Amino acid sequence: MSTTLFEGFSQTGVIAGLGLHNASIIIYSLKTDNPNGVLEVPHAFPTLQVCMKYSTLLLLSALVALLCGCELVGGETDVILSLPSLPGWLGALPEDVGYQVEWLDASGQAQRRTIAAASRQMVVRLPKLYNTAVLVYAVIPGDGNGSPYYRLLPGGALFPHHVLDSGRMTLSWSAGAVACVMRELSVLTGHPERYNAVRLQRELEQRTGGNPWSVNLEALVAQLLSGEFRVTSIRPAEKFRVGIAVPAGVWYSENLLRPAEQTVAPQEMPLLELELTRGMHRLFHASGGWVLNVVIEDDGTPRWTLLQRGARIASG
Repeated sequence: MSTTLFEGFSQTGVIAGLGLHNASIIIYSLKTDNPNGVLEVPHAFPTLQVCMKYSTLLLLSALVALLCGCELVGGETDVILSLPSLPGWLGALPEDVGYQVEWLDASGQAQRRTIAAASRQMVVRLPKLYNTAVLVYAVIPGDGNGSPYYRLLPGGALFPHHVLDSGRMTLSWSAGAVACVMRELSVLTGHPERYNAVRLQRELEQRTGGNPWSVNLEALVAQLLSGEFRVTSIRPAEKFRVGIAVPAGVWYSENLLRPAEQTVAPQEMPLLELELTRGMHRLFHASGGWVLNVVIEDDGTPRWTLLQRGARIASG
């Protein structure tokens, strides 16, 4: 028999296996720092539309609270964040790459701070709540002539699990996926402490070969909310082979857990051969001048656009 993520691992005394929800769902939106409004945020999946019988859930939540007598840790605390180092290829780009750090404050409001790449340390005020997520994005700025800036798939950390004895919370690229999941659960329920994020991170890493972004995280969140999640549900999504004619050289994925891709040169035009899951993918040329956007449709059909300094050069 398969087990739920929570069975035997409850951190707050909530009955094992239940994914209970608060009736009031916190909805937030992040505004772009770009005055042209061109920032895309494809990686923080949209707030899920949860269709539940909230009266029943409220009754269950009240019953659980009475049975276990659990109390949440209140208040806030200042935490020093240690940001992950940027890959070498980002440092070699002509643009000044930086970080954007995001978290939810004690009132559930989204906070964002942008800092330079040389500043790998900052202090934020976090709620004293298990599984509070902090996300960090590597940001490639535009060229100042209206071209968009790009955010790569984020890294992250969870409070207090990634806080060291020194009091610093260490963010890593490998914890980005679980941090995204826990932030989404925080937004939708207000109670991230009800989920065993430590085990979730471990299962994601072990069952995906170290690439948790290969999982459909939106579907995973839906399963956690409904209480139907099983660790056996964690499996890499189906991949589709794609070949795209692009400028020759090395291409880097927005997923910093993936290795670089090298073009091959059959006949005249270099070809970039990829294996991609459904959804949006973005790759960057080592020179910094080219960006390749690829969308894999539900039926596996690829659509792609090649940009140079924000201008469309080719598509297919």
